[in-house]
Amino acid sequence: MAANEGTKLRVATGKIILHRDGKRIVVNANQSFKFTASELESLKEANPDAVRTPVNEEESAVEVKAPVAKGSASSKSTDKTDKGEGKGDNKSEDL
Repeated sequence: MAANEGTKLRVATGKIILHRDGKRIVVNANQSFKFTASELESLKEANPDAVRTPVNEEESAVEVKAPVAKGSASSKSTDKTDKGEGKGDNKSEDL
């Protein structure tokens, strides 16, 4: 519980491997993660550029909710399928 109290959300600039509570945790590049103060201190000593503060991560969460527009794109793909069926009918007539 004490590990969660002093955590700060940061984004890894490269792959980071942590050991917390006896477990190995892998944080991939561009992945946001809640680091403890002692973890951030250790990372800064090893590599000052290992993590950065989140900038656009909250905005990208909003963009993830936008697949409604992709749903309309799927209706466009059905239009293409309809056109493809017509072509398929022509091919079956040729056989």
